[in-house]
Amino acid sequence: MPVEVLNKPGFLDDEELVIMRRHPVDSAKLLTGRFTDDVARIARGHHERLDGSGYPDGLTAEQIDLPTRILAVADAFDAMTTDRPYKKGMAVAAAVGELCKLPHFYDERVIEVLSALCEDGTIEEIMRLDREGKLTGSLHV
Repeated sequence: MPVEVLNKPGFLDDEELVIMRRHPVDSAKLLTGRFTDDVARIARGHHERLDGSGYPDGLTAEQIDLPTRILAVADAFDAMTTDRPYKKGMAVAAAVGELCKLPHFYDERVIEVLSALCEDGTIEEIMRLDREGKLTGSLHV
């Protein structure tokens, strides 16, 4: 997704919304042939929601596997906690609290694991290492 769309300070126009909503498909295409088909499929599905309201395919809970559910929660958590030109990132606990309010979108089991990782300090440590540029390529998102 173009960085100018991702970091736009304000509402996206119709054309920018199309670009933004296309990024799961574009990501899957980029990954196809470079990684396993499963990796491309998981990337394609990371904006799907358990209630079928997600995109690009409108999948429902029965159609979304666990790895895709994990990436969906991780992506939402990252979006909530990351500073952007148009907003300050939320505190970790606040982001987990918001995710807990959305069981129709996100797998509650995945949110419970995220919550436990936040409570024991693991997530804060990973975020600190990321800020300091100390994560290896295999961990850095």
